[in-house]
Amino acid sequence: MDHHQPAPIAAPKQIGVGWWLVQGAGLAMTLGLMVVLAFALMMLTRMPIEGQTDPDTHWPTFAVWFVLCAVTVIGSMTRSAWRELKDEHVHVDVLGNELRIDRWSPPPERQRFVEQVAADTRARERAVEHQRSASEGDDEVATTAMTEQELRSAALRRREAGTDVPAAVPTGPWSRPLRLLRLTALTCLYGWLPLSLVVVVVLVELQDRVDAMWGLLPMLLLPIGWVLMEAHQLLRHRWLRTRSSRSDLAQWQGTSGFVGAVVLALLAYTGVVMREDYPGVALICFPLMVLCGWICKHELAHHIPSGPDRDLDVHDQPPDLSLTD
Repeated sequence: MDHHQPAPIAAPKQIGVGWWLVQGAGLAMTLGLMVVLAFALMMLTRMPIEGQTDPDTHWPTFAVWFVLCAVTVIGSMTRSAWRELKDEHVHVDVLGNELRIDRWSPPPERQRFVEQVAADTRARERAVEHQRSASEGDDEVATTAMTEQELRSAALRRREAGTDVPAAVPTGPWSRPLRLLRLTALTCLYGWLPLSLVVVVVLVELQDRVDAMWGLLPMLLLPIGWVLMEAHQLLRHRWLRTRSSRSDLAQWQGTSGFVGAVVLALLAYTGVVMREDYPGVALICFPLMVLCGWICKHELAHHIPSGPDRDLDVHDQPPDLSLTD
C-alpha cells in the first residue's frame, strides 16, 4: 500500500440483538443502583433536618434525589450509547477543521471524506519533510542550545541541594537522629491498626477481667506518629533549606490539612444531626474545617510536582520559610 494513502475507513459495526440486550441490562442495573443511592441520600438529607439518626422516609426528597441521580448517570450512558450507535469517524486536518463521517453518511460523502483525509496526510508529510530539511543546517546550534540547557539544569541542581538533588538526604551529626525520628513516626503511623486488632482480640479473651476501654489505647499511636513526622519534616527543612525539602514539608502538611478537613466535616455533620445532645460540636468543627482547608491550599502551592520540569520548577522561587522560622 502507498504510504501516502490513509488507512481505509472501516465499515460501521453491526448492531445486533446482543448490543440492545446489554444496553437494556445496563439501564435496569443503573436504575436499581440509583434507587439505593437516592434512598441513602434521602436519609443523609433528612438527618440534619430532623435532628435524628433514624429519620422517617420522606418520599418527595427521595424523588428529587432519584431524578437528579438518574438524569446525571443515564444522560451520560445515553450519550455514550449514541456515539457508539452513530459509529462516527472524526479527522482533524492541519488547519484544525474537523472532518466527520458516521453510520448514516451517504457514499459520496464517504468518498469525499477519504479524499480529504488523503490530501491532508500528504500535506502533513510535505510539512514534515520541509521542516526536517530546514533543520539539518541548524544541528550545531541546536546541540549548543541543548548543552547550555543541560549545564543550566545541572547548575540549578547544585545551587539548590548540592550533588544529591533527588534524595536530598541530610548528612552530618544530625542525620542519624533524623532517620530514627522518621522511622519511629512511620512505625507509629503504620503500626497502630495492627496493634489495635491484636489488642481487640486479647480483650475479647479477657473481657471479664480487663476494661474494654483499654482497647482505645493503641489509637494514641496515630497522633503521636503525626507529631513525630511533623517534627521530622520541620527539622529536615530547617537543616537543608532547599526547595526540595520545602516541597516535602508542604506535601506532608497539605495532606494532613486535607485529612483533617474531611474528618472535621464528618464531625460537623454528626454535630448537626445530634445537635440536641452535642450542641457545640458543629460550631467548633466548622471553623477548624475552614482552617484546615486554608492550610491545605497554602501548603500545596509550595509543592513541586514530579516530572521532567522539576529542575526548572525548583528555581521558580526561593524557599518559603514563613511557617518554619
